[in-house]
Amino acid sequence: MRKNIKLISKIILGVIFAAGFFYPFFSAKAASFNNDPADRQTLLVSNYTKCPNCTNWASSVNADAGDIVSFAVYYHNTSNETATGTAVKITLPSGNSMIQSVSGSVWAQNAPMVNGNVSVKLSSSQSLSFISGSVRWYPDGSSSYQLPPFGQTGAEIIAPAGLNIGDVAPSWGTAGYVVVRVQVSGVPVPPASAPTVNTNSATNIYQNSATLNGSINPNGAYTNAWFEYGTTQSLGTAIGTQSIGNGTTAINLSYSLSNLTANTTYYYRAVGSNFYGTNYGAIQSFVTGAGGGGGGGLSAPFVSTLSATNIGNNTAVLNASVNPNNSNTNLWFEYGTTQSLGYTSGYQWVGSGNWNINVTSYINNLTANTTYYYRVVASNSYGTTYGSILSFNSGGAAASGNAPVVTTSPATYVYKNSALLNGAVNPNNSLTNAWYEWGTTAALGKTTTFQPMGSGTNVYNYSFALTGLTSGATYYFRAVAQNQYGITYGNILSFTALGGVVYQPSAPTVIIRETAPEKLVEIIPSLDVTEPKAGEEINLTVIYRNNNSKPITNGVLKIVLPNETSYVSSNPQYNSRDESLLTFNLGKIEAKTQGSVNVKVKVDKTADKGDSLIFTATLEYTDPSDEFQTISAYLTAVVKEDLSLLALSLGVIAGLLKKWWFDLLLGLAAGLTIYHFFIKKEPEQLEMAS
Repeated sequence: MRKNIKLISKIILGVIFAAGFFYPFFSAKAASFNNDPADRQTLLVSNYTKCPNCTNWASSVNADAGDIVSFAVYYHNTSNETATGTAVKITLPSGNSMIQSVSGSVWAQNAPMVNGNVSVKLSSSQSLSFISGSVRWYPDGSSSYQLPPFGQTGAEIIAPAGLNIGDVAPSWGTAGYVVVRVQVSGVPVPPASAPTVNTNSATNIYQNSATLNGSINPNGAYTNAWFEYGTTQSLGTAIGTQSIGNGTTAINLSYSLSNLTANTTYYYRAVGSNFYGTNYGAIQSFVTGAGGGGGGGLSAPFVSTLSATNIGNNTAVLNASVNPNNSNTNLWFEYGTTQSLGYTSGYQWVGSGNWNINVTSYINNLTANTTYYYRVVASNSYGTTYGSILSFNSGGAAASGNAPVVTTSPATYVYKNSALLNGAVNPNNSLTNAWYEWGTTAALGKTTTFQPMGSGTNVYNYSFALTGLTSGATYYFRAVAQNQYGITYGNILSFTALGGVVYQPSAPTVIIRETAPEKLVEIIPSLDVTEPKAGEEINLTVIYRNNNSKPITNGVLKIVLPNETSYVSSNPQYNSRDESLLTFNLGKIEAKTQGSVNVKVKVDKTADKGDSLIFTATLEYTDPSDEFQTISAYLTAVVKEDLSLLALSLGVIAGLLKKWWFDLLLGLAAGLTIYHFFIKKEPEQLEMAS
């Protein structure tokens, strides 16, 4: 019996040793897709026309002639190897039938093909036609789509070679979908687009109720509309969903809110969605009455954008109406050559009355024969209200001009998780916006926020701080700028985030970027903690200073927080917020004066030692000679290690477990343990017994 035990133990030891020894040679298995028990079907279908906002994807669906049907090809790399050159494909049947069977496929260069099938049950014999431009890619578990990568149009998904989505790493976090839409024959796809959405001022504001208002143009596609509201700008509650048809004119919609809390600020916006996309109106706000249940209480101002007048080749007068609602109110206009606007007029104080006041603003330096968009904005202590966006065409014949000149410059301040993108632009005497395109391949695919660059003829430097990058990864980028005469792209450059190298300055570093020669305006950012820890709250202070002998006007301070932090509070309160971008309207800054803005953030607990935190502060303003100017400062600090010995040890062990040589050592250790306790000691015990 003991001999048998000894023999079995030797066999186990041999197996463990062999497994450990040969692991690195046999671990390079082929990748595979969708074979986890928790995986969804490879292909799913839904009727977009009948339920555009539904999430109940299924294996079959009913449809009528003219309906739009959506297919989702699901992929999940369930192996231990990266799937290289992953492709997805949809195979549509040819000819007419009352039941159309559609197949979807996923494969890679090192992964076998997996297939899925769904059926479309039609009310009459019809065919299915691919809708050009309908392909949407949802990679890495994201709820936000991307267009097909590598310059593909999306039509590749119905070709034999399929749509190339690149390499897919083995993880639930890299699973995703590719969605494609087809139309049941019978009714042609209308020339349509995503809806145009405007949020209008709230009305009938009382202690516990208010009416939300908006207007939406379906732009030729069946559209659903609703409102989102809440007590923060994150909103959180969707309400009042309604179908507004497929017309081509704006439709007014309203919803009466009840059971609100007295003397509370509420934020809201209108939303419209159709086949071509979902658009959101600007976020507006109101304040419920303090008591009494009647109207006439203090609240955010009411505003209405009115038609522009006195339109010339280079000038115009913008008009609006505002009711301060019994609270001191400031008003201004936003305008630009796109609906993103980008420029502001001078700020006006309109008092604290409870009646409508007509206001005007004269703007100049416009370009002849150009479409301009504008809206009124008013703010008091109870909230900020945005009017509808209107437009006008400047007069005169089309002026001759040139697209901007753009140069991409090498990235600087490259750390393990961040970098500063650099470029330069000459607006060529026309209002110009500049930005960057970037990504992990030369196909790019991502864009930064727009930066207004004025309309001068000088070469202006501009930068953008990328944060949240992957250590050791290579990134590609280029500078881009656009004016009315065209869009210009700089050369594509690249940089590699610093792998495991940790940059550790003695103190936060401030980088200044002036986009104009004017030197008399300063911004100075600083932090109260020079070496923040993960999970720690820190305060960013930005001082802005006007050293001119005359005031500067239209001051706007924009602060961009790094991805490794979360917003906590600010003083003063920001005027608007778009994710990590905070905007503070400063208006007129008197000569020889300064002010400051303080923002409190919390460093994410997931931040690693050596992560660089880059805070961006940009001041846009009109100088005393009526020229647009901007200056930016980038403050960079580095996260200090804040891990317990236990957490650090566990992290090291977790990393070692991913190494084959560590698995080999564990196998050998286990084998030696079995040998020591079950084989070697057994003869010793027999000798003692004898």
